[in-house]
Amino acid sequence: MSDSASPRLSRSRIGERSVDEIPVMATGRSTPVEKVPLRPRWRLRIFLALNAFVVGLFLFSQLDPSTVKELGPVGQYVFGLLHPPIEPEISALGPRLRAEIRALGGEAHVMERHHRFLGLFGRTELFDIRVNRTEFGDLALAGLVKTYGDCIWGLDLRNTHVTDQGP
Repeated sequence: MSDSASPRLSRSRIGERSVDEIPVMATGRSTPVEKVPLRPRWRLRIFLALNAFVVGLFLFSQLDPSTVKELGPVGQYVFGLLHPPIEPEISALGPRLRAEIRALGGEAHVMERHHRFLGLFGRTELFDIRVNRTEFGDLALAGLVKTYGDCIWGLDLRNTHVTDQGP
C-alpha cells in the first residue's frame, strides 16, 4: 500500500488519535464517545463546609449550660441564640406597670404579646389587672387608665370603691 492509499496513517499523531483511527464498534457506531468534563469542585467544597458548620452548630447546641459558661461571652451569646428563653421577657413598660399595680394591692398578668416589626422590634403586651382592695377608687382607676390604658386587656375590680359615676 502506498502512503496516498492510507490517509489514516498520515493523520496519526503521537498520543492522539484522529476520528478516522477509532475503530468501528460492534454496535455499528462510527462516532467516538466523548468524555464528559468533570464539574467544578468548588460547589462540593462549599456544600461540605456548610454541612460541617451545621453539624458543629447542632453539637454546640447540645452542650450543658455550665460548659457553655466556660466558653466566654461569645459562646454564651451563640448558645442564647440557639436556646431562646421559654418565658419571653416583658417590655420596658411591663415591670413599671406590675410594680404600680402591686403597690395598689393587685396583680398584673400578661395576656397577649404583640411584635410589631419582623417579630423582633416594638414588642408590646396586654395585661389583665386584678385589684381586690377597698382603698382602690375612681381616682386611682382614672390615673391607671390614663397612664396604662393602651396596655390593659382586662380589669377585675372586685371589692373596690369604683363607681359608675367616675371621678
